[in-house]
Amino acid sequence: MSVFSTAFSQTSEYELKAVFLYNFTHFVTWPESAYSSPDSPFQLCVIGEDPFGHFLDETVTSERVGEHPIVVRRILDLENSRACHIVFLSEKSPFSEEQVLAVVRDHPVLVTGETAEFAEKGGTIGFHVQDRKIRLQVNLRAARQANLSISSKLLKVSDVIEEN
Repeated sequence: MSVFSTAFSQTSEYELKAVFLYNFTHFVTWPESAYSSPDSPFQLCVIGEDPFGHFLDETVTSERVGEHPIVVRRILDLENSRACHIVFLSEKSPFSEEQVLAVVRDHPVLVTGETAEFAEKGGTIGFHVQDRKIRLQVNLRAARQANLSISSKLLKVSDVIEEN
């Protein structure tokens, strides 16, 4: 399966989304200031009901972003999301997109979500399903505000949104 393969087959939607979240670590660059130390963990966080089960943890087990081991965290308190590198905002989250985006504003956090028009509302990457395929929308303005650099390879397979 290619890095950006998106068609459903025997794989569930959330298994594919978990692989996407992991693959974002290869196509997004975080500033060094995003890490508290040279070997601190890369934090992939889920806010709200976790639709991944054990699959997200299994996907990133033993994986690294540079020297940083990847850890999965489930966030119950929004203030803790500032320490995350990637946030996945579950469709069944008790927090709104606006609440999450306000808390992580000006922090190097890649905010991903699956609600309608997520990227248009200010999220960095929005997932949506169309014709049994997962599509990506990337908000470049949100990425710049978070001081994140997104590879042209990821942008080529995404719908790019320039403004919120």
